[in-house]
Amino acid sequence: MPIVMRAPMMRRVFHAVVSLLGSIGGAFWITPVSWTTVSATIATIGFLAVAVRLWFLRVEVHPGDLVLVNWIRTVRVPWRTVDGFRHNDRGIWVRRTDGADVRMSAFDHFWQGPNPWRERTMRSVEAQLEDARKMHRSG
Repeated sequence: MPIVMRAPMMRRVFHAVVSLLGSIGGAFWITPVSWTTVSATIATIGFLAVAVRLWFLRVEVHPGDLVLVNWIRTVRVPWRTVDGFRHNDRGIWVRRTDGADVRMSAFDHFWQGPNPWRERTMRSVEAQLEDARKMHRSG
């Protein structure tokens, strides 16, 4: 059974509410058929898609690999290719042995700047992932 890691519930709820409010706002722009109606409909569908997809973003820790369910696609990174993890005020990345970085959408942050709560969350997630990497690479 994989270990599943997600962004904190309050963050997911906040972003879902903002997306849903955006979709409701887009729905109120819909007037008789015009380009404004078409663009408002597209915006509404986009906001709803973001609200739904947000709940599926996650990181799965499996014995053989790390699975990152991101916004657009799911990335499977074998443990033997994981060199480590790093974070900043924008999110967490997987550092691969070939030098490439793979971003984790589940822990992205859209607003930059100092935030002690976010920093604690990032350090905690990074430490858990590092422990899993050491366990799976040695075993």
